[in-house]
Amino acid sequence: MKGKDTLREIRDQPGIWAEVIATTASLEAELDRALTRVDGIILTGCGSALNVAFAAAPILQRFTGIDARAIPAADMFQIPEACIPRNRKTLVVTISRSGETTETVLARRAASERSCTTLSLTCFESTMSREADISVVLACCQEKSVCTTHSVTGMLLALQWMAAIHDKNFRAELERLPELGEKLIPPSTALGEMLGNDDLIEKYAFIGSGPFYGIARECQLKIKEMTLLPSDSYPLMDYRHGPKSNIDVHMLISMLCSDSGRLWERECADDLMRYGGQLLVISNSPVLGKHTSECYLHCNLSEYARGPLYLPIVQSMAATKALRLGMDPDNPKNLSYWVETKVLQ
Repeated sequence: MKGKDTLREIRDQPGIWAEVIATTASLEAELDRALTRVDGIILTGCGSALNVAFAAAPILQRFTGIDARAIPAADMFQIPEACIPRNRKTLVVTISRSGETTETVLARRAASERSCTTLSLTCFESTMSREADISVVLACCQEKSVCTTHSVTGMLLALQWMAAIHDKNFRAELERLPELGEKLIPPSTALGEMLGNDDLIEKYAFIGSGPFYGIARECQLKIKEMTLLPSDSYPLMDYRHGPKSNIDVHMLISMLCSDSGRLWERECADDLMRYGGQLLVISNSPVLGKHTSECYLHCNLSEYARGPLYLPIVQSMAATKALRLGMDPDNPKNLSYWVETKVLQ
């Protein structure tokens, strides 16, 4: 059956999240020591792992008070002087599902050469996990399908937990995710299936800011990988500065709503509806205005905690659209489980 692994891995996420919390919590002391010894954090990876970096960086900075930013893995070894500051204590977090992606392995080595502490976040015992100073291996997040689903939300949750080490309230929010996922993922994925079966939709845009920008990037990637249809991602408010020119009746714009930008996002939603496309609003609570589709979680989690709950609806939408187009989301065109770059080795 086409897509059976992808669909199962989307549905199984709440149980995976509980295991992620247990694994990461067991390494808290080591993670805490790493954070107390640095004054900068760089998160790096490729593809979905880079999207996790973009989602996690603002969360780590918010709760640790340490400057954190996301950088593509290739930049780390191609132009290290522009990425890794000298004479500054930096923790470099390398993120890779397989732990074997060539660019990310080389990014970790470049960080070590510049005297950084390195932390490997992966799902397998691997080259990256063996070489890092600190290793978090989320074996529970291993996947059969090529396209990442629960490995993305799992790795994001591990970094959220790392950020929450000294914040009891944030930890309490994260501890609720497995239970909330059991409740919220079935209706979310049902809406995703409905949108995936909408033949009028032929192109996509995902917009979100702060911790949701990385989520928007990952949503874009899932559509492109599974369906091969046009898909974009932008910071939420920036979408009105040019990209809205692409809106028509075949466009679905998915707005990943925050708490901090709520007033501005209401205005943006109303503005975008004037151009004739469809608008999916994903939010904790209703956003004023008339929208084509709405996914309100009513989970009472902060914008820093609820990112993993935003992804299943789009993962389901992408897999359903792929199946409707006769494709197999378990085996997407031109893709492999990880990318090996022989010339760099």
